[in-house]
Amino acid sequence: MLRVFANATVTNAPYGGANSFLRALYAALRERGVRLTHDVNEHVDVALLNALTDGLTAATAQTLNARGIPVVHRRVGYAVSGSPEMRAVHDGVVEGDRQQLAFDPYVRRVIFQSAYSAEVFRSSGFTGNATIIHNGTDSRIFGLYDRRLPLRRPRRRAFWDGNETFHFAITSWSKDERKGFAYFRQFDEELRELPNVSVTYMGRVPDGLSFDRIAVHAPRPARDLGRFLRQCHGFLAFSEKETCSNALLEGINSGLQVIYLDSGANAELAENYGVRFEGSLTDAVSALLSGYEERRARSREHPFDIGPVAERYLEVFRHAIEEGPVA
Repeated sequence: MLRVFANATVTNAPYGGANSFLRALYAALRERGVRLTHDVNEHVDVALLNALTDGLTAATAQTLNARGIPVVHRRVGYAVSGSPEMRAVHDGVVEGDRQQLAFDPYVRRVIFQSAYSAEVFRSSGFTGNATIIHNGTDSRIFGLYDRRLPLRRPRRRAFWDGNETFHFAITSWSKDERKGFAYFRQFDEELRELPNVSVTYMGRVPDGLSFDRIAVHAPRPARDLGRFLRQCHGFLAFSEKETCSNALLEGINSGLQVIYLDSGANAELAENYGVRFEGSLTDAVSALLSGYEERRARSREHPFDIGPVAERYLEVFRHAIEEGPVA
């Protein structure tokens, strides 16, 4: 049995994308026989450290490595994450990224969540051994099927029929302005010219923000959020400099087509499942709807399922164990 220490704990309550991803990853690893612990003092085969979660520092990586435990570090870009201090740029490097680079002497393998993120870290000085693995999601929750009562067959979601109102979803736990709120204010005005389009936001919003045409609902637990996504047809992805948006992956995996802002890893994840925003919501909606059926016909089912992602993490763990701690 593979024994893995993970520093980041998760909750089943509504929370951010990292929590959603790690919750799905941990479950998938356990289903594959991994014994996962959050006790740093336990004897394990490998350590999975997540970004700078819960005050993590390079000292923990150094201690684990000194104990003979190979360390795998999953990195997050801090340009739009964490406190203003973590987002501050010094000599061209984001402070939160710089603190993660300090782990390098003690880390056997690094996991980047996107090619975009890998390039950001390499331009900031990273030169180590890394693997790019996009995040994933639990398709039993964020997928095409409503799983009803036990012993009853799951019911596949309905797709846009070409005539009904086209329903867009936006989801976000963060209420940071760079999650796309400037664009959403603009879209709230443009929707007056789009009578057959609706937009519903589920999550937290900046204090004092209200919309006239975009419906807003409070954050919901994962299963409720999954059911909501299956009732929608499209997804608006407008986060800036996002390392790998789990909200976006949950939408795509649930069968939604995307209008995305070409920033961060958005295009890397969504270009096969939607259209790039060029400045006009009206034009983007027209492009999305005109190619909807063709795009749906060539899309594979559950492209961001957590299963293959967990397998790739296991492969990285095995390589790290074979190579051993950093000398």
